[in-house]
Amino acid sequence: MSKLVPLLDQVSETERRGSLPSLVSAGAISFYVRVPAGKAVYMDGIRRLQSSFSHAADALSQSLSPHSLSLVREAKRLGTPVIEHPALIRDAIYLGLSAQDAELLLAVERVNVHWFPSAVQLMPPSAEGTRRLIQVVPWRSPCCLRPDDGLPKRGPWIGQDPDHFLSITLSDVLVEQAVIKTTLRANTDPLDLRGTSPGAYVLYRAAVRFNDPTDGVKDLQPAVQEWVKEEAKQIGVDEWLFNKELLKQVKKLINTRYRETQGVKKVAKFRLRALGEDVAALHATHHWISSRMALLMHAARFWRHLVQAQDRVWASMDSDEQLILATRLGRSLRVWGFTTVGEWRAVFLVAAYPDDLRAFGETVLKTLKMRTS
Repeated sequence: MSKLVPLLDQVSETERRGSLPSLVSAGAISFYVRVPAGKAVYMDGIRRLQSSFSHAADALSQSLSPHSLSLVREAKRLGTPVIEHPALIRDAIYLGLSAQDAELLLAVERVNVHWFPSAVQLMPPSAEGTRRLIQVVPWRSPCCLRPDDGLPKRGPWIGQDPDHFLSITLSDVLVEQAVIKTTLRANTDPLDLRGTSPGAYVLYRAAVRFNDPTDGVKDLQPAVQEWVKEEAKQIGVDEWLFNKELLKQVKKLINTRYRETQGVKKVAKFRLRALGEDVAALHATHHWISSRMALLMHAARFWRHLVQAQDRVWASMDSDEQLILATRLGRSLRVWGFTTVGEWRAVFLVAAYPDDLRAFGETVLKTLKMRTS
């Protein structure tokens, strides 16, 4: 298994209401919770034996009373979870939720869970001393929690036990980080913008959300702006970025059917040959990526490269060094086709965020010959 990380740190509210439920329902994304302190995880030992040691299973079954055996048979007939002979799953540190419980949790945000389809163990230490996670899928046996008191446990345990359940909220849920990136964001974050350029990620999400293959962005400007503000808030983007002036440019930036003659005398010409191969491929195959959006993503990557080449973070540079980098970005944006002031300002700030270029915008503009928008 890959690294488990908190769901709420990885998935925005918009994603939780949008694409996540269907992926959870299909089993493409699984939810996990930590085993609480003082609890241990058990599965059915007899079901483990049934696959290859049927005679041992028969011997174990004989230790149950006739009444218990009849209850077990009836539970199996009805499909009720049952553990006949509890077996401890050692080193179990996480439990997997069923798709049904995960779906319900997304809908109501708190559920009480009695049975779990899987547990996650820590593997024994490797030669390097590291320990990795491995998911345990029992032999058709559900898992459940009981007190970790060191005492032997006897079954059978059938159905829901009011004394043994785990109350789970969304803040308790963990997901596999790699699965979120490859499954949830296969279309919504193919360049991993959320972790590197969250401002550009918000606009890319807006492009996915609002662009129609034939007509581009049909929603009215206020609806698009409100969605962008809320999405930015959900993933922790500072309020100053998507201010009133920048929001005016959002629909234009993401609209694949924007009329280039609208409000200007000269049609914008974008230098798409500047794109890297991966961004160019996305632009060619994804209907929601406009030329402006493709170049904005390219600009975000270009900015990260400029900063990383200095071997220091942006905040540690002096103002002269910062101005040099900001000017390089601003001049490149003009060369790539952002020649009107409004959209240039927007891309200039969004591409660099979370680095703050507000103090340099006017200075850089004075060195460039730009049209007003």
